[in-house]
Parts: sequence; C-alpha cells; structure tokens
Amino acid sequence: SDKWISSEIKRQWLSQTSISETDYKYVDYIVGRESSWNPNAVNKNSGACSLAQSLPCNKIGNGWNNPVVALSWMDSYVKSRYKSWESAYSFWISHNWY
Repeated sequence: SDKWISSEIKRQWLSQTSISETDYKYVDYIVGRESSWNPNAVNKNSGACSLAQSLPCNKIGNGWNNPVVALSWMDSYVKSRYKSWESAYSFWISHNWY
C-alpha cells in the first residue's frame, strides 16, 4: 500500500518534474501499483527498482532512488513508448504492467 506517503509529498515530487498536472492521476495509479510510491523499492524476483520499477536499475542512473529523478526518467520512458500517460495507464489496465 502507498498509504505511508501523503498526497502532498507525491504532488511535491511531481511538481519538480515536467509531468503535467492533468497526468498526475495516471502517474499515481501506475507508480502506486509498481512500487507503492517507495523510492527505494527493489523487486526481489526481477531486480527492477525505484518508483518506476526500471529494469535494469541503471537505466535511470545513479539517482534511481531519488523520486524526482525517477519520475522524470519515467516521464521520458512513458512518452517515448506510449506517447502519453493516458495510453500507458490503458496499457497497464490491460496487461498489469507497463
């Protein structure tokens, strides 16, 4: 669960990225399911890490556990792969991953 992190902190992290406020609901859904908003999350099975659950971790770089760095990387990834956060969200709903 992502109850340990407040919506104010999520919004603070997101506001430091280029992610549009209109996409916050999609980001919140995906990040909530991927990492429960835990910047230090590491999947025990795959080794995927960060808020974004990047595989491998070094895709994000040295700051993989910095939430602003991870969200900024995730924004680039989502826009290059899915063109929009809404499309990434729709893919997640259909496939249980993004």
